[in-house]
Amino acid sequence: MQASLSVRTIGCIGKCTTGLTAEELDQITDNINKTLSHPKGRQIFERYLQQRNLQSSLECLELYKICSESLAKELSKLQSKDSDLESLIVDVMTVREITEDLDGVPQIDMALMERFNEALTNKTREALLNILEDTRDRSRDYLKNVHQNLFRQSVTDIQLDSVDILPEALKRQVQRTWHQKYDALLSQNECLKEQINTMNYKMKKKQKQINTLQQKLLNLAGKIVNSDENNEKICSKCWILTNEP
Repeated sequence: MQASLSVRTIGCIGKCTTGLTAEELDQITDNINKTLSHPKGRQIFERYLQQRNLQSSLECLELYKICSESLAKELSKLQSKDSDLESLIVDVMTVREITEDLDGVPQIDMALMERFNEALTNKTREALLNILEDTRDRSRDYLKNVHQNLFRQSVTDIQLDSVDILPEALKRQVQRTWHQKYDALLSQNECLKEQINTMNYKMKKKQKQINTLQQKLLNLAGKIVNSDENNEKICSKCWILTNEP
């Protein structure tokens, strides 16, 4: 007789053996917050990203972990009244360097980078903590879409395993097909992001060229106006000189 869903362990999530019960799996795949706050859930999620070679997501996950650790460390220091502003500044500088190298993440934009510069210029504890929190939250937001695929995949595995009427070979075939389709969609999504980033880069480059050309035209127009004014002055002086009694 098949074991009940509540006591069966789930052997595969993102093609990783985990040994979690259905209840534990349901808990950590409920939403991205629960996954990232659960040590085992975060480990499974990271393996899932590694197996699919989702580099941007892996970098975002690493960024999330660093921000979370820095915030937790600062909170601990505040509670023990041993807070060190210099240490916090170093942490923010480290996070800024990581975000500068992060590509393909729309949430990490120029506005955020400007806030990093402002926080490191002002060097107030509030501004430094706020930028760490915002960067952590933006990283988590980027991971939401991939997390939804993780959740759906795990639920599909459970549902297929609990269906008695399907032959085992057919269940495995359905699972493989489902995984392949989602893997293909994820890869396609990454490719589209890269294309969008490339197009955005080219558009920014073209815009800079247009701005430079406009400035040159304005400078040229200014020179022409000045030249016309000088010519008028010269003509006026010549007229005065030639018409003097």
